Amino acid sequence: MIIEAVTEGLALVAGPSTISEMKKLISLIEKYNVSKILIDGALFRKSIASFKIADAAILSTGASYNPSMKKVVNDTTLLLDELTLPKAPESIIDSLHNEDKSIVIDKDNSKAVIELDTLLSNEEIVKKLLNSNTRYLYIAGALSNKLIHIIIDKRFELNKLTVIVKDATHIIVDIGYLEKLKLTNTKLCVINKINMLLLTYNPYSPHGYEFNNEEFKNLLKEKTKLPVINVLKDLE
Repeated sequence: MIIEAVTEGLALVAGPSTISEMKKLISLIEKYNVSKILIDGALFRKSIASFKIADAAILSTGASYNPSMKKVVNDTTLLLDELTLPKAPESIIDSLHNEDKSIVIDKDNSKAVIELDTLLSNEEIVKKLLNSNTRYLYIAGALSNKLIHIIIDKRFELNKLTVIVKDATHIIVDIGYLEKLKLTNTKLCVINKINMLLLTYNPYSPHGYEFNNEEFKNLLKEKTKLPVINVLKDLE
């Protein structure tokens, strides 16, 4: 159901929960010749930032996440690093040819296709395929905590491994897990980058506490090259 609000007021809204449903809704809204479509998301609904749906994305953070300013800044930085991962080499992207299966590529460019629809609950098969000759691991589905654990366990056998996912929305790991992956000298790349425009922040929490606005802003600016904006103050 699509409704136009003609007066101010409060409303309880619900939206699509899958990418396909969101794409269908966007196509319906576009028929009304709107100039912009804004999609509201959440930390655990990163899929709506996918290049398949959105032309660009804005990350919002704030004091409501945690009473510790240090933790908010740290976790925001980790999430930004995840959402702005570098693009994989074009030669490798071309060689994948829109593959819908996960693939292991060795240093001589030989490929081992994993004939499974998903690696979730099947991660152990990857462990058997990774070795010192492995150069790329392309994951057609989701990168999970368990897959990262497997790579960490095999770290002494690996040499110059690069893990590739379709885009950052396919990474479903806990905050901090990608830092553990970096410690193994494993690179992480994407086929399609998310166009991150800026970082917004709110120093106030509905739980009754607040951060110092300037301190919070400066700490965030130290961690990113994106514009950092308090939408209530900076846009007045």
